[in-house]
Amino acid sequence: MRVTIERDEELLKKYVPRKFEGKFHVTMLLMCPRRAWYYARGFKPRYDDRSVLKRMRGIALHEYYERGELFREVPIERDGIWGTPDVLGDECVIDYKTTDRRRLDEIPKLWIRQIAAYCYMLGLKKGVLRVVTPESAYKVTIEFEQRELEDNWKQLLMRKESLERYLKENILPVAIPEWEGECKVCEYRHLCRRNAYEDEEVEEEGLEKRDKAVVRSITEYASS
Repeated sequence: MRVTIERDEELLKKYVPRKFEGKFHVTMLLMCPRRAWYYARGFKPRYDDRSVLKRMRGIALHEYYERGELFREVPIERDGIWGTPDVLGDECVIDYKTTDRRRLDEIPKLWIRQIAAYCYMLGLKKGVLRVVTPESAYKVTIEFEQRELEDNWKQLLMRKESLERYLKENILPVAIPEWEGECKVCEYRHLCRRNAYEDEEVEEEGLEKRDKAVVRSITEYASS
């Protein structure tokens, strides 16, 4: 018997997050600003077993549907923000999701805001989420008002501008989780040891201490 072990470059391309190249993905603007900052700065992420399994399950789902040619991720861009919806329909955007929840009692706000952004970028008003849970599967149809799409997009643009400023000025943003439990799954929590909204001295090498004015500006951004 002969056994050969080698790096699976094809799988790594799907599993390892893309390096930040100056373009802001929708999902990047829908996460904690400090988490997005660490990613953009190229800090090394650290994944726990649960995060790895969850990510691989999502990749497997995409691989399954791609083989059947049901969808291919299509890159789209608007106002310096890009996204990768799974399916572009004639009158709707379709995105596939996986979750650890056995029942889909409520839809995560993150998913709604993400597909709302895709709808705005494409000039559509209907989004469809196809969700796979450990025990079942769901189809969620969301019809947006134009005002809802515009308000969501304005908030993303504000976040983009704020993050651009923090990166340019080498300022570490305050940690503001976007949903309950984000800190627990964050791949940079080994670097971030501070509670949200606290004004503490930045300890990362090469960063300067934030002054009060900067902290106030970040807090105002968080409440917008």
